[in-house]
Amino acid sequence: MSVVFGAGLILVSSLLSTTTILNFDGSWQPSTISTNKQPSASCAAVISRRRGDVEGSVVNDNDGLALGAKVLHNCPSSAHSEYEGLILGLKYLVNEDHQHPATNEHIASSLQQQNSNDTLIVRGDCKTVVTQLTGAAIPRILMDQYNEANALLEILCGRFGCIRYELVDRSENRLSDALAREVLKIVQSFTYSIIYQMCQALIDEYEEESDDTEFSAGLDLVMSHPLLLPMQRYALLRLISDNFMLSFDECDSSAALTKLKDKRLIKVGAAMRQLSQSINILSKAGRGGMFALGLRCEILAKQRLGFEQEALALEHKYRYKLKVAYFDWNATDHTPSAVDFTVANDEHSNLSRQSNVRIEFSADDSSNEKYSSAFEVWQSYARNILSLHYCNESLVGISTLEQVPILWKFIPISYV
Repeated sequence: MSVVFGAGLILVSSLLSTTTILNFDGSWQPSTISTNKQPSASCAAVISRRRGDVEGSVVNDNDGLALGAKVLHNCPSSAHSEYEGLILGLKYLVNEDHQHPATNEHIASSLQQQNSNDTLIVRGDCKTVVTQLTGAAIPRILMDQYNEANALLEILCGRFGCIRYELVDRSENRLSDALAREVLKIVQSFTYSIIYQMCQALIDEYEEESDDTEFSAGLDLVMSHPLLLPMQRYALLRLISDNFMLSFDECDSSAALTKLKDKRLIKVGAAMRQLSQSINILSKAGRGGMFALGLRCEILAKQRLGFEQEALALEHKYRYKLKVAYFDWNATDHTPSAVDFTVANDEHSNLSRQSNVRIEFSADDSSNEKYSSAFEVWQSYARNILSLHYCNESLVGISTLEQVPILWKFIPISYV
């Protein structure tokens, strides 16, 4: 009887304990512009809880998924972004009793049942991070991130009787991987839309000829913002240059206004030539087509301003490059083709990075419906929060990625 009674105690203790699982991931994309070395990076974390042992336990209605993601600024490497995902999740666990007041009742219920039998499992698909956490490898370049993660883990040691680390395959880390990629795409989409509106304003509104600060700042933003893709930069420069070119034949344009447009067109053409030389993903023919279009803008603007000698000098110097066909990003095969100077008003919609991340699970995966539903809820939440953020953000402020909010959403299983 004593043996059976003892086994019963072990079973009850196991059911009362909580297993917290922290999955983390990072996304890091090197810059495709040689003049802009800042990569695009983001990170994400997913926290779930189970009553009893992690194998075979059932999630209660008071439990759920905590999904978090953020865009990173000046992230030097992929391993750095992975560490940031781990730190993001650990900070949530340390401060979770203060996270999301609307869901405190769910979190409080979970906290009340934590005891010395509780287990924290940290899962990631980055071998560098996991081996350093377990002590199998020594951190060097990532020492600051390692120390920050260890400090948070020491705090959590008082709440968990056991903390262990697991290196998992990417297929077992799909939700956090999808979150990291999705937050980057959503922010990129909002960023492009706002800069597009800014370029429209630069076309429609003109200040005094002596004050060209706003136009130059806008052009610099197009060329330097870390989240703009190469084709988006090119489309924005085309938007400005094409509108300036078409306005040459407008009868109602004053001489002063036409002169101002010509001076700005020279700057846009020079920016287009610079962009063509710095895009690493384009073929030689593609770069040549973009270079030719920017050069043509400069030559025509100089001719209209009366700088005939300068225009002739440029035309003679680059006479062979001017024979290259213009580059059209809308071509399905992304090969150079001849295009005219007309641009549809809604052309930018084809270049806006719309959300298209989907999570695919195997047919026998029991968490398919739960994870897919939670991801969709987080997507909607992220779009709403970022929409409010960017509506209140100044045009200068969108280049400051540190101000982009961290997107945490607690989703009770009963809601999912």
